[in-house]
Amino acid sequence: GQEQLVVLSRVLRHDSTRYRNYANDIVRTVNGKPPRDFRQFVEMLDGAERAVIEFEGVNKEPLVLDRKKIEEVQETILKAYGISEDRYLRGGE
Repeated sequence: GQEQLVVLSRVLRHDSTRYRNYANDIVRTVNGKPPRDFRQFVEMLDGAERAVIEFEGVNKEPLVLDRKKIEEVQETILKAYGISEDRYLRGGE
């Protein structure tokens, strides 16, 4: 398919994260590989116990995500922000 930019629109605040200053940042790589679209980005995250997400631009600290830690707090965060699903992929899932 067609390549797309993947953009992190914002990080939802929660006591479990130290990441605060991310908004509308273009994802460059996940574990060193560029995602070609959002679906592949999701697959890359789902397939990793630990994901290092790097962004375009200068002085941007990579996000480091630990799947086990995320799974422990994800439901709480989704409820706090009134989010019913953690993702929406057009055409399935």
